[in-house]
Amino acid sequence: MTNSFTHTDVFPLISRLITDQTNKDSDFAPHADIVDFLLGTAEGVELIESAQTANKLGVNGTASKRVANLAINTFADILHVAHPGWLEYEAFDDEGNAVLLKDLGLKRVERPQSGTDQKNRTNIAYCLRDTLRKTTGIADLDFDSDGDIALRYGSMVVFARVIDAPPVVHLFSPLLRDVEESPEVIDRLNRLNGGSRQLRYFYREGTVYGVADIPAAPYVGKQVIKSFDYFCQIAGDMDKLLQNEFGGNTMCQEWMPSVARH
Repeated sequence: MTNSFTHTDVFPLISRLITDQTNKDSDFAPHADIVDFLLGTAEGVELIESAQTANKLGVNGTASKRVANLAINTFADILHVAHPGWLEYEAFDDEGNAVLLKDLGLKRVERPQSGTDQKNRTNIAYCLRDTLRKTTGIADLDFDSDGDIALRYGSMVVFARVIDAPPVVHLFSPLLRDVEESPEVIDRLNRLNGGSRQLRYFYREGTVYGVADIPAAPYVGKQVIKSFDYFCQIAGDMDKLLQNEFGGNTMCQEWMPSVARH
């Protein structure tokens, strides 16, 4: 083998090792294990030694570990998907019409919308704002600079916005911050997702999020508030529960009553 160490050499091998390990025991493969997998194959050792020779690092265990770590870190940075909740999909029927696959549990790819779609989504956003104003009694409740409507519920903050075509009301809340990534955290969120069809949980860059989508075509204010209240009640209990298990900080340290009227 020539003294090369490009992504075309090593990335397919890393991907295959991760896939093989996941298929073998259906478990989260942490960084240190992937490094060991890479150094535990003849092909991986050959690639690592090639990189060491090319960069005059010397062929020894310490250098091998360092190069393997670099390869895995680069792979993660380039192909990073923190959680399936960040994946998107597109689906079409035989005539090319977009198909919504609710049971898939992933977000649809957002394409540039027509003028009519954008106007419809804007109208629904104002309906959502008016519904939340009436329900909460907050007369000046409005959109923030990102187009979200933010509400505090207990120790969490819930953001609501209208997205997609057909439109949905998208709810999301950063439930827990400063959480260290671990197989236990990912496994816990996977188990929560397996037991819930309306709420999804995912981890990204030290934060655990809760998300839910409410169909908004047609827009029915009572249904939106019912789903919103359900999201708040379930996710509002989850931040404290996960904090007890994994540490971290909730969005708001002091509890306050629900902003919604019941």
